[in-house]
Amino acid sequence: MLAYIGVHNLCSLVGDRMEETSLTYEKTLLLGVPGTQLRQPDPDRKHFVTRHANHLAVHWGHGKGKHTNKSAGVSIYINKLFKREHIIETINPPDDEMQGRGGALVVKRGPIWFKPVCVYVPPKPPYASMRKAWLATVKVVLTWFVKELL
Repeated sequence: MLAYIGVHNLCSLVGDRMEETSLTYEKTLLLGVPGTQLRQPDPDRKHFVTRHANHLAVHWGHGKGKHTNKSAGVSIYINKLFKREHIIETINPPDDEMQGRGGALVVKRGPIWFKPVCVYVPPKPPYASMRKAWLATVKVVLTWFVKELL
């Protein structure tokens, strides 16, 4: 079986874009979507799940913190072949400071076992005065990303 796996920064999943994404990537087994601009629904909920025509999606919306902003937010879309009970672990960012900068899942269905990790690293700022904060955010996000991959 050929598995389609991809990453697409749609720059926003606000409004009808969640369902549109599922329809567009109908045959995709797994899709990472950084830069969703979705908000964290409440400070106690680090992630939320939505169902769509062809996928189950887990979203980590941006919150309020040192390393996050309204451009952040990541989602992982998993083909409808997988159900919510196949997600055996949902991994949230380690603290509120980077809410919406990353998320990961551990998925198991029979002999199939995988761990998708999605992160959103902010673009390099145009002004030198902003680069110190940007570099700190990049370091925090990529350190977490590498830890989750190993």
